[in-house]
Amino acid sequence: MFIRSAFLGSVFIALTSAAALSGPATPEGASRLQGVFQTYLGAEPGVVAVDLMGDGYQVTVDFAPFIAKASPETLTGSITPYVFTLTDQGAGKWAMEQDQEFAMTFATPGISEFSMNFRSMVSTGVFDESLAAFVSSRTDMTDIVVNQTTTVPDAPPSVSASSAETGFYETTATQSINGGVDNTVRYSLTNYNQVMNLPNPPGVPPTEITVTAASYGAEGSMTGFQPDAFYKLIAWFVAHPSQEAIKADEAGLKAVLSGGIPFFRNLNSTGGMETVSVTTPVGVFMAETVGIDVEANGVVDDGLFREAIRVKGLVMPEGLLPEWSAGLVPTEFALDVKATRFNLAAPAQALIAAFDLTKPDPIDPATEAQLLAALMPEGVVDVTLAPGSVKASLYDLAYEGTMTAGPGSLPVGKATVTMAGMDAVMAALQAGPPEMTGQMVPMFGMASGLAKPGADGTLVWEIDATSPGSLLVNGTDLMAIMGGP
Repeated sequence: MFIRSAFLGSVFIALTSAAALSGPATPEGASRLQGVFQTYLGAEPGVVAVDLMGDGYQVTVDFAPFIAKASPETLTGSITPYVFTLTDQGAGKWAMEQDQEFAMTFATPGISEFSMNFRSMVSTGVFDESLAAFVSSRTDMTDIVVNQTTTVPDAPPSVSASSAETGFYETTATQSINGGVDNTVRYSLTNYNQVMNLPNPPGVPPTEITVTAASYGAEGSMTGFQPDAFYKLIAWFVAHPSQEAIKADEAGLKAVLSGGIPFFRNLNSTGGMETVSVTTPVGVFMAETVGIDVEANGVVDDGLFREAIRVKGLVMPEGLLPEWSAGLVPTEFALDVKATRFNLAAPAQALIAAFDLTKPDPIDPATEAQLLAALMPEGVVDVTLAPGSVKASLYDLAYEGTMTAGPGSLPVGKATVTMAGMDAVMAALQAGPPEMTGQMVPMFGMASGLAKPGADGTLVWEIDATSPGSLLVNGTDLMAIMGGP
């Protein structure tokens, strides 16, 4: 769906830069609009058609002529022609509507096969020329099916078959105070199902894993998006459809890439699955919710990447674990890790300047050290472990910390761990078979001895590894105890 927004947006970028169409639809307007589309899709016969449709224009984009040019040994496939209408609303705004079935299949023999089908795809949107973006858009889909097969040499294929009953994807866009466009995105699938067949060594049947969820979706935003930079990149590749053409205008490609940086300022997404079931050869795992958050900065000086996972209501397969360990099995956990103090803009510009597409190895290995130095100008990155937890019926473990690390140096940092329920954990371990718990009991006993009391009967471990070669836990040097340097 993002591709649709970007594709249609590229058309209106051209309209804005030319003498824009306005007023009722006319044959002359249809001809001009077809030329605008060809700016981004080329003039290949049969690809673009624009016809009058009431007060607007019906646009048909058929990629079949492009696909037919591919060598069957390299690529085969088909895609339903993309049909939508455009209506001028005045004041630089255009309404888009679409209602059709949709299917696409692509295959690279011996490497991959991919197919996607929607029984219906209904889209609406309003494009604002002043933003070069859709101020609002929504697509609703039914009977969604996605199949993918991947093959690597000397191994059985990996197969994934996904489906959903319904789905939607909606966006908004506003002018960013720092330039560019701020976008919001929200999507959701209902009755999601995925069956994966993962290859095993020869002679061993593939491992089948099935994932189901009542819903699967997310919402997020992108700030400082530069539509013009993105559309110029699309137009450049359309104008250079072969490897020879790309190599011949390498300088032009470098100019488009360099001028488009950072492309966007920040991207974040929060979402996941509800009522999840994962069927494996060892049984069925279930969870009330599985959440995944992602955040990243664009190609900017202050690099940032964050990923977090949250699981609640976790239930293990019946009979998988012994009864004595039931209270030790987590029912929920949360992990949130962020990396900062790195630079993406400097190495990106250096990489653009350095690559040479006419050589077998476009990047000279001698420049790799320079790129790494540009990526980490201070020689290190900071890793932050946000407050997280692991919870079970017998205990509640919480943690957070920071670490600084880089090539050629030992990592340093601090962390705090808090636990409630240590006595219950020790009792459960002592009740277990000695051959399974004999080594764990003294380890937990040592941890208890190092802890200091916290609020409400909890135990606290303040971990300090800020000096290379030392590891202090509540002031006690473990390296000295273990005979380290």
